[in-house]
Order: sequence, then structure tokens, then C-alpha cells
Amino acid sequence: MIMDLYNEILKSQEVPKTIEEFRDELVENPTVRDNFLEEFVDEVIDSMDPKDIIRAYASNLLEDLYKQCDANQEEYIVKECAECFPYVLQRFGVITEE
Repeated sequence: MIMDLYNEILKSQEVPKTIEEFRDELVENPTVRDNFLEEFVDEVIDSMDPKDIIRAYASNLLEDLYKQCDANQEEYIVKECAECFPYVLQRFGVITEE
């Protein structure tokens, strides 16, 4: 409780910084970077409709999967699919153990 109050006092005494200064601080201080990114993502998510969140996640997942394929990691994708969603592989004529 005392630390929270202390931190609030420190925040209120911070000198305003420019966008460029803050950008540099993000590069130099991983804690500030982590806190900022979490806050930013929380705000983005809070402002989105659930369907938009799902679409954005699906788009990012598909992009990540393409990157894995470009890195010749298809084996890992297929193994994960076999563990989690074997019926998807069966649609492509793959024999899976269920």
C-alpha cells in the first residue's frame, strides 16, 4: 500500500516527455516497454467488437503459419494440428489416430 502511494507520487512528479523521448525510453527500458504494450493492447481490445477481435486473431495466426511454412516448419504445424484438430487433417486424406 505504501509502495503504491509512493509510485503514484513519483508518477505525478514525472516531467512530460515528447513522443521521440518516449520511443527511446521504450527501446532502453524493457519494463516500460512491457507496461506500455500491455496497456496499449488492453485499450485496443476494449475498443473492439468481439467479432473484430476474432478476425484480427485469425489474420495474425494465418500470417504466423505462413511464416512457419516459409521457415520450413511444416512438420511442427502438422503435429500441432494432429494433436488438437485431427479432423482437419482427415479432410485432407491424412490418417490420424483418434
